[in-house]
Amino acid sequence: MKRRMTACLLVLAMMCAFIPEALASERAESAAGNGSADISSLYEELPMESGSLTKEVSQDAEVFEPEILSQEQHESMVASDDCEEYVYSKNYSAEVVNGSEYAALSTQTKVSGFTTYGEQLAGLRYQFDDSTVKKYYNKQIAVGTAMKKLYDSVKADIQKGTSSAVFNDNATELKKLGVTITVPSYTALGLSNSETDQSKYKQVLQDMAVELGWVVYRCLDMDCPEMFYSNGYCSMGYNISGTRMTIYILPMYRAGFTSLSARKQLKTQLDAKVAEIVAGAAQYSKAYDKMKYFEEWLCSHNTYNEAAVATYYNEKGEYDQFYYSANISGAPWSSVSAILNSSNSSIKGPVCEGYSRAFQLLCSKVGIQVTEAVSDSGNHMWNNVRYGNYWTGVDVTWNDSYGTKQYFCSIINNISGHILDDHDFQDWLVYPSLTAIANSSILPYYDVSATFWGRSYIQNVYDKGYMAGTSCVAFAPNTKITREQFAQLLYNIAGNPEVEYTKRFTDVSAGKWYTNAVIWAAEEGLVSGYPNGAFGVGDPISRQDITVILYHDADMPEIEDVDLTAKFTDADRISAYAYESMSWAVAAGILSGNANGTLNPRGNTTRAEAATIISKIA
Repeated sequence: MKRRMTACLLVLAMMCAFIPEALASERAESAAGNGSADISSLYEELPMESGSLTKEVSQDAEVFEPEILSQEQHESMVASDDCEEYVYSKNYSAEVVNGSEYAALSTQTKVSGFTTYGEQLAGLRYQFDDSTVKKYYNKQIAVGTAMKKLYDSVKADIQKGTSSAVFNDNATELKKLGVTITVPSYTALGLSNSETDQSKYKQVLQDMAVELGWVVYRCLDMDCPEMFYSNGYCSMGYNISGTRMTIYILPMYRAGFTSLSARKQLKTQLDAKVAEIVAGAAQYSKAYDKMKYFEEWLCSHNTYNEAAVATYYNEKGEYDQFYYSANISGAPWSSVSAILNSSNSSIKGPVCEGYSRAFQLLCSKVGIQVTEAVSDSGNHMWNNVRYGNYWTGVDVTWNDSYGTKQYFCSIINNISGHILDDHDFQDWLVYPSLTAIANSSILPYYDVSATFWGRSYIQNVYDKGYMAGTSCVAFAPNTKITREQFAQLLYNIAGNPEVEYTKRFTDVSAGKWYTNAVIWAAEEGLVSGYPNGAFGVGDPISRQDITVILYHDADMPEIEDVDLTAKFTDADRISAYAYESMSWAVAAGILSGNANGTLNPRGNTTRAEAATIISKIA
């Protein structure tokens, strides 16, 4: 029986829920993997924010379009010694169980249209809020394209795994992943060449650089489950030279992830355990069942880490909300905790962030898109999951803490304890609108839209188990169906009878996913191979060949005379061996022609067309 958070701990948790300030640090240029970053060493506060990001654009808004400089120019900027770096950190250590205290904090309702956090960067604009500057300069700066470029560059690097600059803490290479843009001149901002005004100019641009860099990192942090070693904690660098400003981000690491050797060891263990869990989910073909398997595995192998959200004091007796993550373990905020702590006693168990990141990581391995949702400026984290044409919510933490399934594939966003009002994103971020998914009957495929012409037929073969997708979230409706795929379809309709393997075809070996289907179809006289002894694995199957197979499967019923030549302009292209079966298919309404009056007998059949044909006979 899982322990629930006590009332005492709840009070302590709420004390930890505020947003830590950005702090300045001189991050040393050192060898890759030195793990030099340490939150406890930070000492200076960042200046007050001088501006804000927005997607709100009025019709009469004046816009400054910054130029994105070439890679060569960018690398020249970061190679200088003028770059300054600042650390920004956010801690998701505290959760509120009943959430009622926070219900009043919701200031807006988020809407649908969600893809990922990073995809939303492109439309962002920055506007100065500093009164001195705003008096003279009220334009919006179209920074979104540059932010998206930075996001894409770092994300591509993260996905390289152990060879990535992020993983290796290679500051030199990470700086190259940054971006350099032009900015308004100090005269455009109404400032003079005086020392005071130049200091003001540097400050407002510095604030802008840090704001842009932090939001890009936050998007990466929420979108990239591969980055298990850096959560909510990064250093941002900038360089201002004339009207050119360089921005780059340097993800940083909590206790347990600071050394390269530790990250490599954990990566090996994590990959192996994830592969084991994903293999366990392979027994289920449907996305819903795989998700349920992952959620139940995480609940059964974890207990919420109450110690990680307790109040801590540093060596000087001062309250330090980062003490646990900086000195004991950063694992509770990482997917490592929820996936490895049951098999590795040195790994500390998860808080909400560990649960949600682990669920995101596992789902990503089978193609299910999952992202993070954060409430009330960081007091709780859970998951939003893309399911077919819908989004739904999963909170593994609360399901584990309460022993319930109430928060699995349900409408979680903006209910008690899950109020969407994230501090960094609140002015511009779009969250998905959620739908409750009661079971696996809802079509899970991302590539079959609600208006797709063949959706009802695909739904039919999905419900009956006749056709599976090319993955649990992809049907590939416009892909040509192959000979072995069609044989498998017929085999599924027949109930997957037992088959004894025989070497009937040169290209059908034992143990393949299609082996039993092809052997069965051949034994039933439904299919035959080529003269060279091969079945034709991987070859598309023609429309006329499909009718031949189905006609034989129907025991070749008598048909009324159909004048195909009068109906279709290409009837002369029907092969002699298929004319009777094509006549039967047309007469029975199984096959129809195209809008241009053709039947296309030798054309290939798409998977959606195959689903349509099968739906009309089974």
